[in-house]
Amino acid sequence: METKSAPVKNKRFIKNLLIRPERQLKLATLMIVSSYLLVLGAFLGTQIFNYFTIKTSLSSEAIDPIIYEHILNSLMQSMLYPTLLCLLLILVSFVFLVKISHRFFGPIVPITAILDKLIQGDYGHTRNLRDGDELTEVMDAVNSLSKALKERHGSSSK
Repeated sequence: METKSAPVKNKRFIKNLLIRPERQLKLATLMIVSSYLLVLGAFLGTQIFNYFTIKTSLSSEAIDPIIYEHILNSLMQSMLYPTLLCLLLILVSFVFLVKISHRFFGPIVPITAILDKLIQGDYGHTRNLRDGDELTEVMDAVNSLSKALKERHGSSSK
């Protein structure tokens, strides 16, 4: 008799979100850091160029020192707020990428579980992945393999 596991529920706790933490966090960090460095480098390069252009074109003798300091402070703030916004976006992106990576690494667990059963000679088990998971073709192939092995070898040998 073929056994069929119940579909995995979509609701997950944060602790279950990290199926392969070392891989998921590495992937998310790599993607975020590389994107962030490109965007921040371009932005800050432009802002620093503007800052020094304005600083050198305005001499403190030509305008009131209070106005001069106000202009320079405004320029520094114009670099600070977008940088803080980028940091906030990094945090949001990190959570988003970990969630997305869960769709790639999450299916590895049930696929590995069925393969372990097949190695032990326990044939006929199938599992379904959650809607939206990647590797559904692989899971379908493993399910077909399990059924074919059960037909060839009969009941589970263990």
